[in-house]
This record gives sequence, structure tokens and C-alpha cells, in this order.
Amino acid sequence: QVVSTGSIYHLDESVRLVQQVLHRQDSTTFPMERGKGTDLTVLIPSLLNAPERPLSVEIKCIACERSSTKKRTSPYWPLRAAPTGNTIAACVKYMLTSADGGICIHCGGRNIKSTRIDARSRPPFLALSMDATMSDNTTFKPKITASMTLGERDDKVTYKLRGLIYLGDNHFTARILGGKGDVYYHDGAETKRDCISEGSFTSLTDVYVARRRQLCMVLYSIL
Repeated sequence: QVVSTGSIYHLDESVRLVQQVLHRQDSTTFPMERGKGTDLTVLIPSLLNAPERPLSVEIKCIACERSSTKKRTSPYWPLRAAPTGNTIAACVKYMLTSADGGICIHCGGRNIKSTRIDARSRPPFLALSMDATMSDNTTFKPKITASMTLGERDDKVTYKLRGLIYLGDNHFTARILGGKGDVYYHDGAETKRDCISEGSFTSLTDVYVARRRQLCMVLYSIL
């Protein structure tokens, strides 16, 4: 159930309400017609966009050390492998501090892009796309944990896993995690308004597969 303007809506009703709002904003990107869908990598950044709470992104050249700063309003990233470890937390930390920032316009050196997330600058949600592949064309599968902590020393913030989104046969399904790590499976076409309990997160035999569909995105929250 979802609470909105003092009323309680079931999951399918809340989806319809969100679709209507986005459709009014951009009817081409967010169609309502049957048989037409929306790219998840467009939908999630739009849902999580928060201009009032932008993240600070520094772009610094490793050669001439010139730097610039810009703002990022949506906490969504395509996840990439990290040389520092195979957990999702290690990948996120590496991505936030060592992302490719392109070529320096001043000296032609390499820019490094870093995004600050700590106790003072913390978006309520993080969305991570899981469609990356390794150099040998194998699928990138870091260890997904129930929580992860970002920041340094006394300036840390902890995120908890709240959603797993799956894709297969042009259809999305999801696993939703409760406050105690309990997992519920939802498929709008199969389960309709209901969610099916799957036990605890630690009891899942394969977090990357849900009824033959492959994991494509994970959602973390500080709530």
C-alpha cells in the first residue's frame, strides 16, 4: 500500500497515479496506451529526480589538477565493476570516487569524476542499473547485500536494499523488501494486486533471477 495526500492506495493504483502524472509531463516518453512501454532507465531517474537536493559532482584533471563542480539531481547510475572488491558497496564506492570524467579541455589529461554522498549530502534513494558486462563478455554480478554504508569515519550514511527489478520477455517484475528483510514478489500481469511472500532475503537461492527473468536494477533507501 502507498500513502498519498492522506489516502491509502494499493500498489497497482499507485502505479496508475504515477503514470498519469508522468504522462501529463511528457506523453511521448511516458505513454498510457496499451502495448506501449517506458524505458526503465528513463523512468527511474525521472521518479527520483530531486532538484531541491542536488548532489555535488567534482570533475578534476589528474594531470593539471584543474577542477570544476556541477550538480546531479537524480541518484541513478549504471553500475560498473570495481578493482577494490566484488560487493555492490565496493562497486558503488569506486564509481562515486573514480568515474571517468572525460578529457581535460585545458591540458588534454584525464578527468576523474567524484560524487559526494555522506551524512550531510544523502539522497533518500539510490538506483543502480545492473546491465553491465565484463571485458570477456560475461555478465557483471557483484554480491548484493541487504545494506551498504557510504561516506568516511563519522560522516557515514547507511542504505538498505528495498527493491529488485527484473526483466524478461519485455515485461518487468519486482521483489520488494520489507523493514525486516522480508521479500515479496510482484508481477502486475500474474499476481495483480497481490504480492507473494518469498521469505527472507538471506533465504533467496538466486537474487539475480526471479521466475526466469533477470535482475536489471536494484533500489536502496535510507528509510
